[in-house]
Parts: sequence; C-alpha cells; structure tokens
Amino acid sequence: MKYSEEEFARLKEMRDRLVSACKFCGGSGVDRRNEEDCRCMVAFDWLRELTHANIPREYWALSLEEIETDAAAKRLVATYIENMRNALDQGLGMVLLGPLGVGKTSLMCAVGKEALLRGVPAYYTTTQALLDSLKPGADEEHGAAARAKAARVVLLDELDKVYLKAGSDWARGRIEELLRGGIPHHTAFLIGTNLEEEGIAESFGASVASLVRGHLKMVNLSGADRRDGMQRDWLARLKTGGSLARLARNKVIAADARRFQLWGKR
Repeated sequence: MKYSEEEFARLKEMRDRLVSACKFCGGSGVDRRNEEDCRCMVAFDWLRELTHANIPREYWALSLEEIETDAAAKRLVATYIENMRNALDQGLGMVLLGPLGVGKTSLMCAVGKEALLRGVPAYYTTTQALLDSLKPGADEEHGAAARAKAARVVLLDELDKVYLKAGSDWARGRIEELLRGGIPHHTAFLIGTNLEEEGIAESFGASVASLVRGHLKMVNLSGADRRDGMQRDWLARLKTGGSLARLARNKVIAADARRFQLWGKR
C-alpha cells in the first residue's frame, strides 16, 4: 500500500476540498468548458505528490528564486538542480551547514521539489522522525526509514548534536546504515545540520566522514534568521489564510503542477 491510513485520509480530505467543490468540473476532474484536465485536478495531483514526499507545507509555494539565503549557496544549489541527473548517477549530494533560520531546509526542499518534477522519488524527514520510525512497534512499511530507503533523493534535516551526543551509538549506527546503503546505489542525500564541518567526523567517525566528504559537498550558510521576518508578518499571514484553494491558485504551485502534469504525459 503506497499510503498509510492516516495519509490516505488526509489526501481524501484534500481532494474533497479542492476538487469536489470545483465549479468548473463539479468534482469530475474534467473541465466542462473544454473537456481537458481541470486545473483543480492538476493542482491536486501535484499537492498529493508533495504530501507523499513529506515536503513541509510551508515550502510548497516557495521557489528557489524567492528563498532569502546565502547567495553563493543558492547559486550552488541552482547548479546542482541543473545537473541533477549527473548527481544521481554518482550519488552526489550536499551537507548544508549553518545556524537556525538561514535557509537550509528551504534549499533542501527546493531540490526535493525539482526531483519530483522530474519524476525522481524524493522524501523529506527530520533525523528524529527517521530514528523514531526504526524503533520497535513503528510502522515499518510507511515510516520515514522505509520511505527514505525507497527514494532517490533523501532530504535529511536536523542532523544535530542533540541526536548524536555521547552514548548514542544506536542513532549513529542507524544513520550510517542509511548513508552506506544509499550513496553507493545512486541515492543523493541533502543533509541539513547545525553542526560545523569538523563535527561530522566527530559525530560519525572517520570512516563515515570520509564517505560523506567523497560524495556530499559541504556548504556553509550564513546570514540572519529569516524567521524574524516571519514573526513580523505573523498577523498578515493569519488574516490572509492558507486554504487549499488559495494554495492551488498560487503562481508557483500552479506552474509546478503544470510541469508535473506534462512530465506525467511523457
């Protein structure tokens, strides 16, 4: 089963709210004006893909150009996207290092969305969610670890000292298994962390650090915490709302949905 019961319920609610209420297709998914795929269904197909890839909703409508972050890092990510096929063939990825709020997750999700638009399976997870999914009693079929192992582009966020402190051999071992099991088999990892570069070797040991250095580019991000601006815009965001219908009409999402539709028809 591709979707967990919880995910299936969320997607059903999304479809009901986005497609069933559409005045152009009446819930059929076919625009009655021209007998073509209705834009509501095109948008739903793309939002469903983003949901399955676990891309956080706050990044759905954010394009790479709009991300406020380190300019050099953004250029490098743009180059990575342009050469994604080469990156996948060699298991090349990135480690995005920097303090909170400088755009690490935004850049990771930009790469993840571009992978999905090209038909490449991608999955976003925090390190804690990954580790929780490996504990006894967790959902082995639909958990973060199973999804990550099935993806070609893995976005592993929040790889920080809190999870890799002294004595956390089990956590280190599980993450090492993921990296060693993926990189040699053409899986690209994009990792976000507050660790400094030397902290990678300290946390994982020389062997894994060598594997990471051989395949993942260390990218240091600097700048102010962009969440300060989000705090200032809080009231405006509250009044504007973020309904599914509004999201579906967003120019970035609409353009991505059309690209995704065209890829599916190849």
